[in-house]
Amino acid sequence: MPQTQTDWSLILRGNIALLWCQWSTRPENRDRSMGQVLDDFLKEYRNVSPFNPGLLLMASYILFVYPQQAEFEAINFLRIDTDKFIVHQGTPNTDKKRFCSRIRNGLTHARFTVNGDQIELCDKKKDGTDQFRSTISVGDFGNFINGFMHEVKNQHFER
Repeated sequence: MPQTQTDWSLILRGNIALLWCQWSTRPENRDRSMGQVLDDFLKEYRNVSPFNPGLLLMASYILFVYPQQAEFEAINFLRIDTDKFIVHQGTPNTDKKRFCSRIRNGLTHARFTVNGDQIELCDKKKDGTDQFRSTISVGDFGNFINGFMHEVKNQHFER
């Protein structure tokens, strides 16, 4: 199970991602190449990329935690791609609705860690039973979040 201490580096990296949005839209950067703007940004923020685990976790919160439980459960999960997750314990990713619910719970209760290029998400019942643990690379998690968002958006506008 992931540590229970707050990983402040994730919060700071998420903030740096937001600062990139602000930095890249400055009027003085209008006629500069994206590469020049990014080089200056990386110098200022110690080579922390705007695309980082903090940003992904911020995006995952708005997609997984913000929606009310009833709305989350109304999603058709059949087209959600969970194949890149490696399940170490618990719910297999073949039951996509239950699997995504486990991911939601792990995010909601801060039961996740980022170790290098891997994100580990965990879940369990209050009594400690029915444990779940899954890992995915940071890049694959970004693709998962993006795919999830597009599928949920499409379902929303189909209603």
